[in-house]
Amino acid sequence: MVRAPKILDYSKMKAPELKKLCEQREIQCNLIVKDMVEALKLEENGKWIFHTEQVKQKGSGYIIKIDYRNKEHLIRIGQLVEKKIAKRMEVYSMYRLWYKMDEEFIKV
Repeated sequence: MVRAPKILDYSKMKAPELKKLCEQREIQCNLIVKDMVEALKLEENGKWIFHTEQVKQKGSGYIIKIDYRNKEHLIRIGQLVEKKIAKRMEVYSMYRLWYKMDEEFIKV
């Protein structure tokens, strides 16, 4: 027997529950109830664009994780790959493509 997916009514949830759902789904947004509800609905419909992650490696270099729907960052990383500054890692997870670079992609 196939069960229908459980549909959540985010508008009836309290802020701590919404915050927990956002953290579980790796959604970064304002912690205002209205913004969290909107972000969760977008993510549920596949329209949320996840933030670009940049992780510093122990030795040297960075792992860059870019949402495949984030056209601006994909164009930028594509230019760096052409110049051989960045390298595609052939890894895909949670809507993200992984790249490796020696320098920062996002300047903090």
